[in-house]
Amino acid sequence: MNKLLSIFILINSLLFSSDWFFSENNPWEINSDSRSSALGGVDLYNYSEFNYGQIQSDVVGIFNSRMFNGVIDYNNIYYNKKLESKAILGNTFNNIKFGFFNRSIDNIQNTSLLWNSELGNEPTLSDLNYDLIEYYNHKDIGLSIFLPFSNFIGDFGLEIRSIFSKIDIFKASSLNLDFMWFKKIDDNLSIMTSINNIHSYKKWSNKTSEKFYPALEILTHFKIKKTNCFAELNNIYLNKNFLINQYDVLDNVKLGIEHKVNDMLLLRLGYSESYQTYGFGLSVNSFMFNYSYLKHANLDFSNQFSIAYLIDNR
Repeated sequence: MNKLLSIFILINSLLFSSDWFFSENNPWEINSDSRSSALGGVDLYNYSEFNYGQIQSDVVGIFNSRMFNGVIDYNNIYYNKKLESKAILGNTFNNIKFGFFNRSIDNIQNTSLLWNSELGNEPTLSDLNYDLIEYYNHKDIGLSIFLPFSNFIGDFGLEIRSIFSKIDIFKASSLNLDFMWFKKIDDNLSIMTSINNIHSYKKWSNKTSEKFYPALEILTHFKIKKTNCFAELNNIYLNKNFLINQYDVLDNVKLGIEHKVNDMLLLRLGYSESYQTYGFGLSVNSFMFNYSYLKHANLDFSNQFSIAYLIDNR
């Protein structure tokens, strides 16, 4: 039944989407917590709810950051709630995750073109060409619900996101549906795959609608003694022409390494096409602190911090 439902949703998305965009339509992609960022941007937002299901407590996480000299500012909060196991139509549910985020991008571009530096003196008002000022202001507010479940086939997850966006005077609302499958092969190896944008659209206040191609994402995690290794391949859009003519594997690979020094300290480093990253994690009692340093190919560097708290359910 789950297979038939997934196929039906996918076909429905393919048949009724007329204007396609090769985009994730997912602000969470860069609004990641510091652990994910320190591992090259590997998408661990929902992975932990699969792989660390043995944690018998609720989790509240907060990550706030001003990135790349204040160009991007975001605040994220998530709440992972452990549930009493319930069986519905052969599926077992014992966990649900809620997420809230807001993001703003506030950047004035091309200001170097305002004044001719060859004049050799400080600019005056008459020297400035205000027609060359390009101002970009972008704000997003979003909610997400992630519902993992298991059945005789394996472990699955469904994520629904609703996002409100504003660029200048234009507003948009969007809805996105992703479907995930998780397989733990043994204690040292696991794989998660996700079909993103099974249903995805964005409708703007100027009556423009955007729809997005379904895309496959593959995440592999393997452990060697005290070291976790992550590799992610994403943006595999389900379009033959795109895969043949435009897709470059090297541009869509993310790699991360996490080494456990002791029960309190984890060291991390990562790499992707966009940036190199470093960081660490520190566990103290019920608190988990994460830090990452990102060196972006085009946007200079950023520092990120995040904190998670395990709530005792006794």
